[in-house]
Amino acid sequence: MGSGRDKRKKAKPKAPGAGAEKTSRKTEKNEGKAVKRAAKAAKGGDDDVDALLAQFALEEKAKNNADIREDVAPPSARVYASFTAHPTSGDIYLFGGEFFDGTADKLYTFADLYKYQTTRNIWSRIIIPRGPALRTSHQTVLLKQYLYVFGGELTSLNQSSFKHYRDLWRLDLESFKWEQLSSKGGPIARSGHRMVVFKSKLILFGGFHDDGTGDAKYFNDVWEYDTEEHTWACRSSAGAGGGPAPRGGCQVTLHGSVLFVFGGHTAWQEGKQEMEKVHDDVWALDLQTWQWEKVKKAGMAPTPRTSFALVTHKKRAIIFGGVTDQHGKGDHMFSTLHDELYQFNFDSRRWYPVAVRVSAKQLAKCSQDQQPASSNASQQRSEGQNVVSTDQGDAVAGSSGQTEAVQSAQLADGSTAQHDNAEGDPSVQSAGGITDAAQQSGQSIQPDLADKLSRAGVDKESALYKAAARIQSRFRGYTVRKAYKAYQLGGKVSELLYSPALYGIDLSAQNMPKPRARCSPMLAVVGNTLWLFGGTVEIALDDVSLDDLWALDLNKLDGWRCIKENTSGDVKESMDSDGDSDSGHSTNDSA
Repeated sequence: MGSGRDKRKKAKPKAPGAGAEKTSRKTEKNEGKAVKRAAKAAKGGDDDVDALLAQFALEEKAKNNADIREDVAPPSARVYASFTAHPTSGDIYLFGGEFFDGTADKLYTFADLYKYQTTRNIWSRIIIPRGPALRTSHQTVLLKQYLYVFGGELTSLNQSSFKHYRDLWRLDLESFKWEQLSSKGGPIARSGHRMVVFKSKLILFGGFHDDGTGDAKYFNDVWEYDTEEHTWACRSSAGAGGGPAPRGGCQVTLHGSVLFVFGGHTAWQEGKQEMEKVHDDVWALDLQTWQWEKVKKAGMAPTPRTSFALVTHKKRAIIFGGVTDQHGKGDHMFSTLHDELYQFNFDSRRWYPVAVRVSAKQLAKCSQDQQPASSNASQQRSEGQNVVSTDQGDAVAGSSGQTEAVQSAQLADGSTAQHDNAEGDPSVQSAGGITDAAQQSGQSIQPDLADKLSRAGVDKESALYKAAARIQSRFRGYTVRKAYKAYQLGGKVSELLYSPALYGIDLSAQNMPKPRARCSPMLAVVGNTLWLFGGTVEIALDDVSLDDLWALDLNKLDGWRCIKENTSGDVKESMDSDGDSDSGHSTNDSA
């Protein structure tokens, strides 16, 4: 035979362990190449979503075991994170979210996990390897010892490209290990959807998918995930008639075997013009028959809004915050942020404002704080000027030519207040509500008058309190909506006739501590306490994410407690504003 390739060479003796050593060298070399490739992929531009994911993968690979760091600094300011209360431990889990840096004009997305111990006021950072990637506008729910996470989106730094997820994860809160579950046969990728737990099932509704081309898709399908069988089932397909229209950013909650869907938002393109619709309807889905029912609007419902938050407490759903956009001349848009609390009773299916009461001690402190302003007001009134009290208790002079915000109303001590009347409809309310509304509308009110109104508003024997009760029982539905549209002060719609402060129900004084108006706040209920974290406000044309933390006893309703003040942005410099924005704030479906 010749020296062809089929001729066997004489075998050379191998040193013991040489094969294993060679394999180890190859493995190490290949791993080095993989790291270099990953590092190269991670170096992308501000429009590269894949680069963000590659960088995240590199960081995850460096993690080995779970690391729980207790008593750490609170989470950074963010919005569209999940804020999920544990039903028995009293802890709240915060995951993901996003933060917009207006200075650098970049959007940052998170994948960090925090635990807040409400009983100890302590934050813990939970670092676990091989978990869900960076995401915002996802959903999390708690069932037994598992935290389930589905969907969401990742946006590039310059907000030009997007990636939506359809993955389902669960975190074992006992072993602190992430596990990715099968998504076979499940919903398509989306964000801005909503989930609840029903028995051993996860129920998912709605959401949207936007690839950045302007062709966003909105959903109204209903999906059920069996946590025992690990299977998905579509219970109501997209486009099916008889149910709510497709939408993102709605809110859902469960009462018994009925799923309630509140509001939402839909946007679409018509030529070069972007159209939008704000949904203010309520739907009920029977999870036994999978039949939809539209809930008739009854009671004192909130005005249409998007980006509000909703939680469940006993037999009611409670909402807070949100934003209402109104189109002005040309392309200008006026946006109003909300800070009211409303409740929806599941049994009666009626809306009611939530009254946050003022204790005598708080009211006395409020009156004391207003004294300097009152004495200064006397001098300025002699000069023919109106006065409005600021949060700092200072008096700011207003034009004497302004329209009076209040028409004559008899108080308990025989003094009178002045307030305007819209189309003959009376609108008596407490000092806190009138003062807030007057400031929002550019009008003014005297501090000493505000003090008298505050006292009359909490006295059930006063004429003001009784008038408020009569108005509440009389004005409903169309009458209130008509009055709301008709009643305008200074070019802005006043909520004197259509808000919790409306008929003297918001009895809190103007400068009592309470969360500022915001959109997309995060809410959770632990026991009988409502917890509020973060959200977004608009300051000087910039969206500013918040990191403040508040608590409210839902049984006593005796005032908000500020657990942590906001430290993000220049919010403190604008705290004397009314919290509303009329300079082009835009909403986001992801709420």
